[in-house]
Amino acid sequence: FDHIRVCFDQIVVEEEPYKYREYTYKLLENFALWCRKYNLGCIFNLHNSVGSNCAIEEDVSLLESDELRERFVAFWVAFEKRFSHMPEIMFELQNEIRNTPTPEKWNSLYKKTIEELRKISKERQIIVGSTAWGSPYTLKDLEVLDDEYVYYTFHFYDPFEFTHQRG
Repeated sequence: FDHIRVCFDQIVVEEEPYKYREYTYKLLENFALWCRKYNLGCIFNLHNSVGSNCAIEEDVSLLESDELRERFVAFWVAFEKRFSHMPEIMFELQNEIRNTPTPEKWNSLYKKTIEELRKISKERQIIVGSTAWGSPYTLKDLEVLDDEYVYYTFHFYDPFEFTHQRG
């Protein structure tokens, strides 16, 4: 392997909406510096955002709430500003978007996020997953951007009984 994907939750980074913990940023920066030292790529993966947590059901969905979508975009813009001195870090916008009624809502949010990030950095490498828990079957629903620094990914869990043994 040549990259390490470090996963974190939005609530671990956010002290409160739109205010971020410097201590957590510093931990992530130290991790990225360690990767740099050993010639490894570093991926910052937002594993659980507010409103899209793969472990718990939440009252408000990221894709249904204007306020949570704004926080999501602001979260990544703050990351870009904080880590602009480290262009080698890749951003994975969201791990496993839950089932959504329409993929258009995720397309709209991820494109808006990238649009705002591009105002700061034209070359930040960004990873975008598909909906339905990152399913390969919903890759076809992702709108592909004309951006050489955006990569598309999926998670493959078939057969589920095998891939999630004892999970």
